[in-house]
Amino acid sequence: MSANLYLLFTTDVNQLSHETQKQIYDEFYRLVYRMVFFILRDHAACEDVIQDAFIRVMEKSPKTLDETKVAAWIRTVTRNATYNYLRKNKKMRDELAAGRVSDYETAAGCDTNPPVDAEVEWKLMEQALLRYIDELKPIYRHVIYMRSLENLGYNQMASCGRLKGRCGN
Repeated sequence: MSANLYLLFTTDVNQLSHETQKQIYDEFYRLVYRMVFFILRDHAACEDVIQDAFIRVMEKSPKTLDETKVAAWIRTVTRNATYNYLRKNKKMRDELAAGRVSDYETAAGCDTNPPVDAEVEWKLMEQALLRYIDELKPIYRHVIYMRSLENLGYNQMASCGRLKGRCGN
């Protein structure tokens, strides 16, 4: 957990220098971007949701939160902001079904150089997998995100209540 992010909970961000504020936002952005993009599949919408979530975190941050739980709380607030955005923009759900492999690769940061035949096979398998994932509702895509990208175990996902949306902001 970064000391800069912990400043959101211990100080008045408006009193900090512009450079420190920028560092805090940049760390916040890096912490949540992949999760939001995985759900929305739209960079511009991600930007909007992340800004909204950042404001919520600044306004509603509990002053007694344990430093080890700050990142999880921030992710929860951001995830809830993402779902609120989807509820408000129901027509976007249809657009999510299209999906774009190149955007996913950008978010995932694929930069390895496997042999060409293995790369082609991987791309075909990835395209098929993404087509099936894109057909899922956003909440189910988030379950896949928690398991594959956050490496959470099933007990961790269930105990948090994330599957039923109980971790609130």
